[in-house]
Amino acid sequence: MKFTLQAFGSAGDIRPLIALGGGLRAAGHDVLVLTTPIDNQDYAPLCLGLGVAHRQVPSSMTLSQATIQDIARLKNGLTMLKRTFEETFLPFVDEMYRVALEACRESDALVSHFSLYSAKAAAIQAGKPHISVTYWPGSLPSLHLPIEHPLWGPLFNPLIGKVLEVAFDSFLKRDMTALWERAGLKPPAHVYPHALFSDELNLIPASPLLWQAPPDWSPAHQLCGFFEMPDAAEAWEMPPTLRDFLAEGEAPIYFTFGSMQHIYPEAMRDLFLETARLLGARAIVQTNRVPTGTRVGEVYFLDKVPHQRIFEHCRLIVHHGGAGTTQAAIRAGRPSVIVAFNEEQVFWGKKLAQQGLSPSPLRYQKTTAPQLAGAVRQASESMRSKAEALGHAMREEKGIATAVQLIETHLTHHVARTSSPTHQEAP
Repeated sequence: MKFTLQAFGSAGDIRPLIALGGGLRAAGHDVLVLTTPIDNQDYAPLCLGLGVAHRQVPSSMTLSQATIQDIARLKNGLTMLKRTFEETFLPFVDEMYRVALEACRESDALVSHFSLYSAKAAAIQAGKPHISVTYWPGSLPSLHLPIEHPLWGPLFNPLIGKVLEVAFDSFLKRDMTALWERAGLKPPAHVYPHALFSDELNLIPASPLLWQAPPDWSPAHQLCGFFEMPDAAEAWEMPPTLRDFLAEGEAPIYFTFGSMQHIYPEAMRDLFLETARLLGARAIVQTNRVPTGTRVGEVYFLDKVPHQRIFEHCRLIVHHGGAGTTQAAIRAGRPSVIVAFNEEQVFWGKKLAQQGLSPSPLRYQKTTAPQLAGAVRQASESMRSKAEALGHAMREEKGIATAVQLIETHLTHHVARTSSPTHQEAP
């Protein structure tokens, strides 16, 4: 079979879909990955490493550092989401739709990032199955929130869904409606949830060891397990200076804010440095503002690296609570300290704290170096033991293989339904 995968966003959004594309390719399918990156990264080499075709849409898209920082510095999560769509999505949505439609006509199915209502429209217009990928289970409509809270419950949770419905409609409904109508389709009444998530199969690359499907989820929503990027896809070798640093003493603390570092890169670097100084700890600080291999005492600076290749060498991971980074830390068997920038990251942090894998999450806007150092000190031996045990169990999961099997089964049933005499005779 032939698949088109369409991804939009930063590394945390795009890399899992590329990894899934690699899994489909390994299962014998032809794969084209369409990417619309808002982090100015070139994902062609990663796709090449997995043997999948790649196309960037638009081909010349480049966002200024000022634009990225302006968006990232917004404190309200919904306001940040609105600006992200205004600056990085709506100007390109017509081209993303056009390219997806062209690819759909040559494919057996379209798999897309859940935010791409344009991809869903393209699949419907082309008469092909549409499959979405959603990274945070808490974004799906349910009367049961993924984190227990004494003030939340079945009576209050519908209000959260209504808030999301109104918020998405306020900044996307007009454009979504216009695009669907130009495609000759009847648009959904609301952007959230019907224009976003697939009605057929919505894959959730989160570990069932962390999240359980609530009883009111649609059968379309399927937890798969984490989408791990194969080591062979990335030609990364540990720098000799890093290998020497690791050999010199105890395992270091790893500090990273991932894509969030665009907000205040110098301030974040200084927060990490001061925290390491207060702890008197060996540390690795991930930043693109200091050349890899630079050292300040017992602190080693490192640019972007595949998390799974470095986390296992560290004793604790301080990070922003993104879905991929969080699960990569657990898979490495390491506890976390989460400094969250938005509500989704807070929820991941609360989930880890609930599991005994992390102290309660901090908020970046209110976090000082003494507070962060205090949170690191709370990471007990018990947390380390629990992280090691859960990490071992998560490494046994085969998230991509599960997702590929779900996709293949879904398409087999789809072909059986559409080729049946009853289906053919339907008006």
